[in-house]
Amino acid sequence: VERFGGQQASSLMPSQADLRARVRLWNAHLDSVLAPAQFTLLMNHEEEAEAQKLAALYAALDVYEQDLVGPYLVGDTFTLADAAALPFFERLVISLRHFKGLEPIEPKRYPRLARYLDTAMAPPRFLS
Repeated sequence: VERFGGQQASSLMPSQADLRARVRLWNAHLDSVLAPAQFTLLMNHEEEAEAQKLAALYAALDVYEQDLVGPYLVGDTFTLADAAALPFFERLVISLRHFKGLEPIEPKRYPRLARYLDTAMAPPRFLS
């Protein structure tokens, strides 16, 4: 409804137009920047390309560190952007830890992102 001019927003989409736009921008970044960076790093088997692929992942994560509002991606309310991002972040951390021996979201490098993930993944919201 929201995308096609409807007046009613779902509970996962903010009612304010600027916040709805931010949700869409976060989802676009996840789909077009962060997910490809994680996937290409995870699938990489060429040692000489590893640093470049890791740099692309860190550049994508830097956007989250710089632009997230907090405590959730677009502010005080859990939105569709969070619902899309959290399962991805869980897979990102687990897969890169297991297959590459990396801890991609170090709290010293990404304090805001780490705090966001701790808050957003805390039970019961994340478990339900």
